[in-house]
Amino acid sequence: MSTKELEARVNRLYLELNTLNSIAESLQRQYDSLSNTSTSIQLTLNTLKEIKNIKKGHEIYIPLGPSVYILVSILDNSNALLNVGAGVIIKKPISSIEEYLNNQLTQIQREQLAVQKKLQEVLNAISSIQAELNKLLSKSP
Repeated sequence: MSTKELEARVNRLYLELNTLNSIAESLQRQYDSLSNTSTSIQLTLNTLKEIKNIKKGHEIYIPLGPSVYILVSILDNSNALLNVGAGVIIKKPISSIEEYLNNQLTQIQREQLAVQKKLQEVLNAISSIQAELNKLLSKSP
């Protein structure tokens, strides 16, 4: 391989490596987002389970956001409101909401596995390119 061909090959591999690194970063962000959503759903499921066991009229602190809680009195421990999208909120039994959230959780876990598999494929490709680059660069004058 001539020096010119070697330089051209190395440049192509660097471009491919940069592209794959960008894809890997994007996949990692997607995986992290899915993980955050999964955690949020699991926390919601745990909270709903706790609320079902609380007696009506009992007062509890409910989080409004990070580090902010409000004291509320439980008036209904068998129903909750569910945002089904497009600004539509419906009242449903907690058991139905739990089923809905468990289905969402299952779908998110499937997506996480698919993203994780794709990320591993990209990381393997990056590793191969890096090995090839190291080999080519060790041959360069």
